[in-house]
Amino acid sequence: MKLLFIADNFPPVVDGVGDYTYHAGKQLAKAGHTVYVICSRKEEIRRFALEEPLLKVLPLISNWDRTAIVTITKLLDEIKPDWVIPQYVPYSYNYYGLPFWFCLLLARLKLKGYRVAVTCHEIFIDLEWKSAKYWPVAVGQRVIAYAIGALADRVIVSIARTRRQLGLLRGKITRIPIGSNIVPVTLSPLRLFELKRQYAPDGEFLFVSFGIRDQEAAVKVIDDLVKEGLPVKLLLLGNLSGAAIQRLNLQIGDLGLENRVVVTGYLPSDRLFEVLSCGNAFILLEEKRGGLTTKSGSLAAAYAAGLPVIGTAGHMTDDFFRNGVNALLAREGDYQTTLENARKIVQDEALRKKLQAGTAETYSNRLSWEKIAESYQAILS
Repeated sequence: MKLLFIADNFPPVVDGVGDYTYHAGKQLAKAGHTVYVICSRKEEIRRFALEEPLLKVLPLISNWDRTAIVTITKLLDEIKPDWVIPQYVPYSYNYYGLPFWFCLLLARLKLKGYRVAVTCHEIFIDLEWKSAKYWPVAVGQRVIAYAIGALADRVIVSIARTRRQLGLLRGKITRIPIGSNIVPVTLSPLRLFELKRQYAPDGEFLFVSFGIRDQEAAVKVIDDLVKEGLPVKLLLLGNLSGAAIQRLNLQIGDLGLENRVVVTGYLPSDRLFEVLSCGNAFILLEEKRGGLTTKSGSLAAAYAAGLPVIGTAGHMTDDFFRNGVNALLAREGDYQTTLENARKIVQDEALRKKLQAGTAETYSNRLSWEKIAESYQAILS
């Protein structure tokens, strides 16, 4: 088939949806399809596109507004794809999160006879009493989301909650989890030994996490385990903001954990996966974000590395996560259970092996880019 993705950003621009488009598109190209990507006109994307052998990347959109409709439809008339696959996030296509023009784009595509499979990474913000001033945005985003869904032939979502939110469209919705935004690499035993010696020179148990999360609770877990006499360390990966680093360093200093918590800062993708793989367990405490979800490419990377996963379950967590099988979960706000889970992971080798087997099985069957591409092909065929 001839497939055409529409996305705001694309590598090397740091953007989760851009990474998703790249990996999914690349895997579909490997499966024999011709894959085009229309994205933002940026010099770094243009340079990257020249070196990309599998995808036909077209960084041509200067502004994501009604003017983009003309550019996109002209390209489609030249390419004549079998499917158009927009990657939808409200704030990617409008500063205020209200891209009404996107409905016009899909209407134009349908009038021209193109089949559309829209991937909804996000659809709308919550309606909350404490944020009543944002209700016009929340309502507008709902109108757009349902209009886009109604116009599309297929709708792809990453979590069960989004499927429920678009319940009236359930007949055309398929759930496909987000894959790892960090490409897995194979580590030799010697390389793994070197990394362990670097980050855990005294044989400490290494918890690994990504820094752009609610990490204060994770640092507190390390503090309590250290007070219990357990030899643990925490590696925080990822490119954190200056303000986040300042908050973390203040907390680490107050607790005297300078030798127990390491903030690595930015690491290249292959190095990032290496450091992730040298950990003994992955901890992700989404205390303010609705719990673990399959929207997270960082979490998928932990599954790709085969690490036992400790996390929190909230209103966005669904039955993809099986407590005690492919994750060890505590309800949001239940710090004592989180601490107990972390303690069990350190002390119970049999539990670690069971969780490792569960994460490996989950990755192989549901989170690898090969499986994600197979899911797309099943929908589009």
